[in-house]
Amino acid sequence: MVGLRLILVLAFVLSFSLQACSTSRRDGHHHRSGSKGEVTLCHKGKKTLVLPRSAAEAHLGHGDRWGRCY
Repeated sequence: MVGLRLILVLAFVLSFSLQACSTSRRDGHHHRSGSKGEVTLCHKGKKTLVLPRSAAEAHLGHGDRWGRCY
């Protein structure tokens, strides 16, 4: 019984940890930053950038994601 409880607790902790580390491709209202045509991107999974929409495609092309970094 203790072994099963330990496995369930570890599975929960692992699941929660993986969710906290992920970034969102489209983060609802966060991917649009303003009326000036700016967007929010997560750069290299580390730094949140607010850029002109015209720069977004280049960043998305090398692996950056829509939305802010978490």
